[in-house]
Amino acid sequence: MRTLPVAGAAALVLAGVAAGAVALWPGSATRATVTPASAPSSPESSSTSPGALDFTATVLPPGLRYLSTEHGPPNQFEELIKRYTDSAHMHVLIVDVNRGDVMTPKSYAEGTGGFTLTTIDGHPAAVGADHGRNAAGYVEVFVRIATDLTVDVEDRTGLSLAQVVDVVRGIRVS
Repeated sequence: MRTLPVAGAAALVLAGVAAGAVALWPGSATRATVTPASAPSSPESSSTSPGALDFTATVLPPGLRYLSTEHGPPNQFEELIKRYTDSAHMHVLIVDVNRGDVMTPKSYAEGTGGFTLTTIDGHPAAVGADHGRNAAGYVEVFVRIATDLTVDVEDRTGLSLAQVVDVVRGIRVS
């Protein structure tokens, strides 16, 4: 069990969240790179955004597979959204990465409602579950990795908060 610091008097407890180095953050020595040209390309890794923002989800729950990629409209930030689903297309996991003039977790929590401010591996974050804009059983984690980079993982498959945090930690931004 691991306790993450939360703004206010409460503490957010994530059962089973592994400690260790996080390769998600830009500049990390263990940060993954784009799939080499000689390696077979998957549909997920072959769809890059116009501004060259791309990412790979290296940690996915069993049974989920890549479904689609969406590019956000031109804005003050670059947005890339990838969806993952089960074989029956009944559940979806949404990973949304933004680069540019991005919002803070505090602004996200205030605008969305039902989120708690916290930190994940020293990065400011907002987490929500079973309230706010998410229906029962849904979990969302919004993390500001750098002043110009955020990762938002919204689960609609029934994962625990700890599992969604593991997905966030497994995002490799390139």
